[in-house]
Amino acid sequence: MNGQARALAERAACREAGLPTLVVASGKGGVGKTSLAVALAVALERLGVRVLLADMDLGLGNVGVLLGRRPRAGLRALLEGARPKDLVTPGPGGVSLILGDGDDAGLALAAPRERRRLLRALRRAEGLADALVLDAGAGASDVVLDLLARADLGVVVTTPEPTSYSDAYALAKLLARRDPKAARRLRLLVNRATDEGEARAVAAGLSGIAERFLGQRLPALGWLPEDPAVARAVRRQECFVLGASPAARSASALAPRLWSELAAAARQRRAA
Repeated sequence: MNGQARALAERAACREAGLPTLVVASGKGGVGKTSLAVALAVALERLGVRVLLADMDLGLGNVGVLLGRRPRAGLRALLEGARPKDLVTPGPGGVSLILGDGDDAGLALAAPRERRRLLRALRRAEGLADALVLDAGAGASDVVLDLLARADLGVVVTTPEPTSYSDAYALAKLLARRDPKAARRLRLLVNRATDEGEARAVAAGLSGIAERFLGQRLPALGWLPEDPAVARAVRRQECFVLGASPAARSASALAPRLWSELAAAARQRRAA
């Protein structure tokens, strides 16, 4: 069974389990998190998985800026009775976007139950998509930890820089203290690596530290190379994965495994 056929089978299998939810996070800013959230969403869409990408960096969202799109309304509208389809903006590669605006900043300070209502509203968008991808804010705020705790799968983006992978570990540690089960659903994505050897070394080092001090490993989803085509795409407000650069090929190659793990995690979580 090829990648697209497998994706379609997984899509049908998990449809009854609710909308599988992937949260893309990072321990610090400047690691390419938002660009990768968009790239993974587009890569899944090209695999045959309909994707709804929501900007959950409340009040500071950059998905719209990255892609040159404007929001139809802020996320707060979902708490005021709007349906997800009322907020959708067409995105690259067929991805549906729900973009935040400045009025969403207050949601970061809202009671956790309000943020849970927001997530439930997004997850009810089964008619729009087969998977929900959330671009979380950078760092380890309560909002980010809350999203990761409720995700079916979390991807933590790091680069080979010591400050980046140190903060990635800190994020995993804080989540493990709050919700050990959620921490076991984290996957590491190494961005801007010089080569596969450097990416493997970073992933192995982080996973080893997590196993030693947290009692659980931090499995690697994969890696993307340093690639000037990514910066060029950002300046053009385009998604780099639609090109044919090394980073585009790497992101596309991650999609089958990512969808398989996300769909399986969604079924397990709904059955628990």
